[in-house]
Amino acid sequence: MVRSAAESTLRGPLDIARILGHTVAANLGAPHHYYRKRVERLDDFAMVGDTVLLIHGFWQTRGVMEVLEERLRADGYQVLSFNLGGFLGNFNSRGIPTLARRIAGKLERLEERGDFGRLHVIGHSKGGLVGRYLVACLEWHRRVETLVTLGSPHHGTPTALIGLVGFTGLVSHSVWQMLPNSSFMRLLQAHPIPDSTRVVSVYSKGDLVCPWRYSELTSSDGDDIHNIVVSGLGHMELVVDPWVYGLVLRQLQRDGVGERAAATRR
Repeated sequence: MVRSAAESTLRGPLDIARILGHTVAANLGAPHHYYRKRVERLDDFAMVGDTVLLIHGFWQTRGVMEVLEERLRADGYQVLSFNLGGFLGNFNSRGIPTLARRIAGKLERLEERGDFGRLHVIGHSKGGLVGRYLVACLEWHRRVETLVTLGSPHHGTPTALIGLVGFTGLVSHSVWQMLPNSSFMRLLQAHPIPDSTRVVSVYSKGDLVCPWRYSELTSSDGDDIHNIVVSGLGHMELVVDPWVYGLVLRQLQRDGVGERAAATRR
């Protein structure tokens, strides 16, 4: 059916609005990502297998990682995720080193309860930088087999400037830390990731929150580093897209990693 010029004109604005709506949702996520959401607490220590620590991003809650958490458990992994608190006790706004030290303390207390096997870390956005600091600066490279970052600004991101001119820059030091060439970014560059931890940066050319070039790891970032670039996905889609999950799962299972988890499914 051939549409008239008048019909095309009428439908044009609706198509544009639909595209804009999808772009915003793909990059900023759903409303429940930004308020406290109850996450069912499961005793994963009753399982036998590798453990995956999930770290969510800036100004978000654990609900961001819910889909990823369910998929990993279905594939036999123990999963850890923490309420990172922050502004109003809800928004993830604390500085990156502070969060990394808090998580390290929680992990040490959990290890006293029992062995959680091989440990992997998956961090989204700012959460990937928290994981990187944990591994490179707090010596958790001795325990972490794999660090996977999803849309993380390893070299800062210019969109942090938006936070500086808005309210978030007043209540969160991490906005300043995520600026390109900030003192924190220079600190990360001064601490390459040891080769005992495999580091994989997954990023998208459709990411408007963290432009892909700022997520790309270079030889100065470490020895065992890898980049995986995808197309057409927004910043928040990286944590829910099933194809990206398949990529992440293969990284966790690489070279025999994940065999203990696979054994629980047989």
